[in-house]
Parts: sequence; C-alpha cells; structure tokens
Amino acid sequence: MATDNGKIFAIGRKNINTKCHFFLYEYDLDGKLISTQELKGFEEIIGDESPNHFDIVGDYFIVRTYQTSTSYICKQTADRVELISEGLDGSISYGISDKMIYFVKSNVNQDTDIAQNKECPLYALNTDTGIIKTINWEVPLMLATGYISNAKK
Repeated sequence: MATDNGKIFAIGRKNINTKCHFFLYEYDLDGKLISTQELKGFEEIIGDESPNHFDIVGDYFIVRTYQTSTSYICKQTADRVELISEGLDGSISYGISDKMIYFVKSNVNQDTDIAQNKECPLYALNTDTGIIKTINWEVPLMLATGYISNAKK
C-alpha cells in the first residue's frame, strides 16, 4: 500500500482465466474503495514476481519485488503500464520529494560487493512533465584505508 495526494493505493493481482492480471486500487482516507484500474502490461514487466514495496506519485509508481528485490519505476498511461527504469542488478535507490522522483541505479557488482564505476548518474524525474534530467556526480569509493578522492589537501 502507498499514499499520494490524500488517497490510499494498493496493488493486487487476480488470476483471470489462468492469467495473472494486476490492478491498482484507490481508496479514500476512510478506506472506501474509489476506483479499480487494471495495470495492463505490468505482468510483462515483473513476470512471475510479487510486489513487495510500493510507492506512488501521480501517474508514476515504484515497485520492488519480493523474490529478487528488483526495483521498477513505471508510469500508468491510459492504455498500459510503461517501464521507465529498472535497476542494474535489480537495485534502484530513490527518494521522493513533492512531485519529483530522484534515483540512482546500482553501481555495485552483486557478486563482489565492489563499485563498478566511480561515476554514477543521479536521475531527477519530474512527474508533472515526465522529463528526466541527469546529474553526473562522482561516487566516493572507499578502500580499507579510507575514501578515494580527487580533492587536493
């Protein structure tokens, strides 16, 4: 479940004619069901996985799955769900502020736990306009002796 703009939302699924269909349920703050909308195409994005964590901002929602902890940023359109971003190696770290979703994709190799690149873009998604801006920044990699830095002392 998630909240946005004074409403409560939930994602659920139903087995209809042996096929899994996902739905977005919208409730008022008293728990009364306002609307139900099928999330057409969402099953193609997450496959057989189950949503575990869910956030929503306007027409955009972020789901992390239970089985693999893969994160997906999606947009609900009139026709279907569009995938906006999927985490490299399954992970997206994100934060929500007002109508903005800020996120970075994983920069760490899951097998070695070592950062793969020093540069890791920060993405800023404006949920009103759908525009994503990229902010490039250097990741402060850490060695046993301390942080690696280009800063001069």
